[in-house]
Amino acid sequence: MVGLDNNHLKDNLPEEMCHDLPLLEVFGVDDNQLEGSIPNLISNCTSLKRLYLDGNSFTEYGSKGVVSAKGDVYSYGILLMEMFTRKKPTDEMFVQGLSLKDWVRKSTPYSIINIIDVNLLHRKNQNTDNILCHISSVFDLALKCCNDLPEARLTMIDVAVSLKNIKALLMENARDIIS
Repeated sequence: MVGLDNNHLKDNLPEEMCHDLPLLEVFGVDDNQLEGSIPNLISNCTSLKRLYLDGNSFTEYGSKGVVSAKGDVYSYGILLMEMFTRKKPTDEMFVQGLSLKDWVRKSTPYSIINIIDVNLLHRKNQNTDNILCHISSVFDLALKCCNDLPEARLTMIDVAVSLKNIKALLMENARDIIS
């Protein structure tokens, strides 16, 4: 773990960070004066499980008046997960390297019955499997929104189209059940 919070660090994160620290699992630089963009090479940090960057001026997070749709789509993905699990990223269960995103990723698609908000599903319903299939699609969409690399995230237009398609399939299944 590397924790460099509140150290008055300035400039950009180094591109070589993951090359120099290949086994890095947790990296925290909250509340510094870092700016620019998050290095693309961060995707090479295959051991990295947690990255703390809050309180800096990275352009992706909308600082310096630059609004980023890629940051917004990430937040939307987290919101989808929150709505369907009834858990918040700050829930006390998310400790020791486990995050809401990791929990959903590990449960999709085969164990979503264990993470879904019980108020959304009547377990006695004969069509539970059909409904779970569509909810699994929503979780997949949320995870695509939350890709660690901003350029790999969906656009909000793609998200809206995907949600419309999921809704249409759900409505079609509902009509088939009623008929």
